[in-house]
Amino acid sequence: VVAIDWQFAGWSAVGFDVGQLIAGHAESGDLEPAQLEAAYTGALEEYVKGLHDEGTTMATGDVALGAAGAVIIRSAFTALPLEFLAAEPAADLVRLFDRRARFARFLVDLARVHVPSGHRRDPAV
Repeated sequence: VVAIDWQFAGWSAVGFDVGQLIAGHAESGDLEPAQLEAAYTGALEEYVKGLHDEGTTMATGDVALGAAGAVIIRSAFTALPLEFLAAEPAADLVRLFDRRARFARFLVDLARVHVPSGHRRDPAV
């Protein structure tokens, strides 16, 4: 079975789809936070395999950078459901914030891996 998502047809970083696949499942609650790393890694590996199967010689590191950059830019600032900050902290809302906070942590960790250290702000400043 081959699925084609035409929603984001146009120019974007190679690997953009990988990040959006993971983000969509993380934000909807279909993917447990503990599964994020394995799902992301597996999707990235299969994505690169598909590129290579089609004759693309793109390096895995370049695809990983594109996937990470795209999902970080598109999802990191909206990972937390801030629209619910004023709501009463019912159990389901606490669970939502917990899941989304762990998704945000996953995105921060991706940035730490893929953003060269010379481009990071000194935390002591």
